[in-house]
Amino acid sequence: MNITKAVVPVAGLGTRLLPLTMSVPKVMFPVGSKPVLQHVVEELAAAGIREIVFVVGKDEAIIRNHFRIDPVLEKRLEQKGETELLENLRYLHSGASFSFVRQNEPHGLGHAILLARDQLGEEPFIVALGDSIIEMPSGDSLVKGLIDVRKNRNAAAVVAVQEVDEAGLSKYGIVSPLEGEKGDVLALGGLVEKPGPEAAPSNLAIASRYAFTPEIFFALEQVRPEDPKREWQITDAMIQLLNAGKKVFAVKIGQGKRHDIGHFAGYFRVFSHFAEKELEGGSQS
Repeated sequence: MNITKAVVPVAGLGTRLLPLTMSVPKVMFPVGSKPVLQHVVEELAAAGIREIVFVVGKDEAIIRNHFRIDPVLEKRLEQKGETELLENLRYLHSGASFSFVRQNEPHGLGHAILLARDQLGEEPFIVALGDSIIEMPSGDSLVKGLIDVRKNRNAAAVVAVQEVDEAGLSKYGIVSPLEGEKGDVLALGGLVEKPGPEAAPSNLAIASRYAFTPEIFFALEQVRPEDPKREWQITDAMIQLLNAGKKVFAVKIGQGKRHDIGHFAGYFRVFSHFAEKELEGGSQS
C-alpha cells in the first residue's frame, strides 16, 4: 500500500529559541523566503503525500493561517498580473489537504502520533518533524525512499538516519544495526534514546523522518513515560516492535543533509544557507 498520509508534530514550545518563540512558533521561522514548516510540507507533497495532519499547540492559529487558501488575495494578484507573487503561493495548491489535532501539553513525539490516530486510520503513514528540513541531492526524495523500504521489506517501521560525531550522540535517538548489516538500508536490532558516547551502539542518529504502520499505535500504548517530563519516546515504541518480532529498518540520508533549527546557532546557519541559495539562483520564491 502506498503511503499518502503524514503526521507533522508542531506543538513544541521552542524554549531554546526564546524570546522569539514567545510570539512566533519555531516552525514558522523564515528559512530563506519560506517558513521552516513550508519547506517540510513541500517535501512531503513532492513525495506523494496527500493528507497532512498537524499536531498543534498554542500556535495553532498562526499555522492554520499560513496553510489556508485566500481566494480574495489570489484573485487580486491575478487581476494585477502579479504572476511571480502568485507563484509564491503554489504550496497551497500542491494537492495536499491539511487537518489539525490539538496537543494541549507536549509529552513527546510518541504522544503526538497517538493523538493523530483517528485521522490516520488503518493505513501506513509518514512522520516528519516540523522543525527539521531535509535537503537531498536534486531528484532524490528521502520520504519516497522510506516509503519504498517499508513496502518492499514489509517493515513495521523505517527511520531515516545520519552519521553524527561523538558530541551529537546524546542529542538524538541512536540506532543499533543487526550484526553484519551494511549499505544504505540497515535492519535494526535496537535503538537507544540520547545515549552518551560509552553507551551508543553506533554513530547513526535518527534524522526526523519516519514511516510507520498502524502497529506503532499498539506499541505506543504499551509505553509508559518514566522520565520527569512524562514524554512518550518513539524509540521505546520501536523497541516494543522489535521485541514483538516486527521488522524495523534504517535508511541512511547519504549525500543529503538534515537542517535542524532547534537552537539559534543551527537556525542562523540554516537561514544563511538557504538565503544564499536563493540569491545565487535569482529566486524570490
